[in-house]
Amino acid sequence: MKFSRSIVLAVALVFAWATAGFAAHSVELCDKRIESFNYLVDYSGSMMMNYPDLGKTKMAVAKEVMKRINDVAVPELGYQGGLYTFAPYGAVVNQGPWERASMAAGIDSLKDNLETFARFTPMGDGIQAHNGIISQMTPRAAVILVTDGETNRGISPIDEVKAIYASNPNVCFHIISVASSPEGQATLDAIAALNACTVSVKAIDLLKSDAAVDKFVGDVFCQERVAVVEDVVVLRGVNFAFDKYDLTPEAQGILNEAARIIMEHPDMKVQLLGWTDSIGSDAYNLKLCLRYAKHFDEMLAKNQGLLFYGGVGTGKTFAAACIANHLLSLRVPVVMTSFVKLLETMQGFSEDDSALIARLNRAKLLIIDDLGAERSTDFALEKVYDIVDSRYRAKLPIILTTNLSMTEMKESADIRYTRIYDRIFEMCYPMQFTGRSWRKAEAARRFDEMKNFLEGNDG
Repeated sequence: MKFSRSIVLAVALVFAWATAGFAAHSVELCDKRIESFNYLVDYSGSMMMNYPDLGKTKMAVAKEVMKRINDVAVPELGYQGGLYTFAPYGAVVNQGPWERASMAAGIDSLKDNLETFARFTPMGDGIQAHNGIISQMTPRAAVILVTDGETNRGISPIDEVKAIYASNPNVCFHIISVASSPEGQATLDAIAALNACTVSVKAIDLLKSDAAVDKFVGDVFCQERVAVVEDVVVLRGVNFAFDKYDLTPEAQGILNEAARIIMEHPDMKVQLLGWTDSIGSDAYNLKLCLRYAKHFDEMLAKNQGLLFYGGVGTGKTFAAACIANHLLSLRVPVVMTSFVKLLETMQGFSEDDSALIARLNRAKLLIIDDLGAERSTDFALEKVYDIVDSRYRAKLPIILTTNLSMTEMKESADIRYTRIYDRIFEMCYPMQFTGRSWRKAEAARRFDEMKNFLEGNDG
């Protein structure tokens, strides 16, 4: 394993109680194994049949797995990528510079509930049809077969892969199996045995385990993992004046010291991180909310959302509702709901989830309450991501409220959560709501009122 070093400067904008300090830790980066890759997805009738024990079609399972790989795990290292189907053969995303959002849109566009009747599986013919694309791929290429291994007409897929290997030594076939029969798995095992380069996994393992996804991506996309040892320099007390971009004198002194550290390490990479403070009052937050509502046309054009975070009863939902009411009075379409209600609706929805998400995206502003209150199941978290990501890809703003702290969101180690939070931080400006819970204050008022009444102290 290779090692390199870098410096990360974390600028703490909240507290000023300590001086700069070092902490060292290592992270793993990918050293590229391939330059280009394609998904070749089985689109035959057998893929529209249910996967055992999951209550969803094999195609639906395949889509979920490809999304897990694409949305988070594939490193952004300038790959060429594409998405193709066979049975019938066709291009969904043409081979070209891989973009995470474009590939995600292509995966989403695949249907998982088509008719099974008369949709045969000429797998070998599909692989042969794809050979023209393979010959054009940048060398050190990977073809990721996503299939159940069923083949009921045409040429042998095993013989066709063997022929491609003979003519093109710069390509490797990898397999994501959604096989539901011993015969289908045997075909895929035979293809895997043709070349030691092949990585073969079962879709169900990738669906259940983030570690399995990470290992598959590492084995297919990475030559080796490079351990990068980072010296983290925490600069506490680097503050701006309230509501301005002027640095305080104390901050300027700390940054001068940071500049000295950087100059002493000329060969090291530097990354600067920072975050907002929490000293604004709730009244000030409401002023910002009103400004957001009054300038919503501009916010819509920029796809700019808001993230309200803070303790229970601090006014987050009230502020969001104020924005909704202002826009509704101007006849702007707004939907306000909660993640818990949305997930309950999805579980009982008779149509495909994409139809419900499409309905939500008819609103120019979507407000969702209580991020983090949903159950932490794979199903729930996948749907939360789908909802947030659909707004991102549709270039429509979203306002979210949560009782989670910024630390809980930024430092989550669970990849299922980090991909949700990363997308939210990309779309939403965070605003912290502090102060005493109005619910507790109201409860105390009602308690005192009832106590006085019962004790005869009401005058």
